[in-house]
Amino acid sequence: MSKEPNKRLFVGALPFKYTEGELVTLFAPFGRITALRIMHNQWGKSRGMGFVEYDNLQSAIDAKQKLHNFAVEPERTIIVDYAQPDPYLTPEGAARHIEALAHKKKKRPITSPSTYVAPKPTSVSDDKPVFHPKSYYEHQRPTVFKSRAFHAKVGAKFSSRTRSK
Repeated sequence: MSKEPNKRLFVGALPFKYTEGELVTLFAPFGRITALRIMHNQWGKSRGMGFVEYDNLQSAIDAKQKLHNFAVEPERTIIVDYAQPDPYLTPEGAARHIEALAHKKKKRPITSPSTYVAPKPTSVSDDKPVFHPKSYYEHQRPTVFKSRAFHAKVGAKFSSRTRSK
């Protein structure tokens, strides 16, 4: 299954230490590069793949033919193939992206502490006061240090150390 030739190339199996400058020097002899990008994860580390886009189709075809399975390091070859079109640039891809953002906003309503309204009890009799748990009045998260279980564990830990000496 062969992909349709286009000006945008996918470059895979790049060494993780490879920079965009090194990628430019590798692909520049084949024509004028209009866009180049190495993909990184959320921590800024290279994912070992990238994209190169040329200004004309013939440059991309030549680069793919010459650089596919090209050895960039001993026993390390890169994969060069025609990239699929960017989904954000197609009309249906842009519409799907907008729809997903709208769905995400509907799913998770934003409430701030100042606009919070406490739920009203369903049945209240005058002779019986409404009971609210302690956390209803306190807006702080209870800490683990206030629990009896924590102190029992810590006390047992230190008592075993003192007895063994």
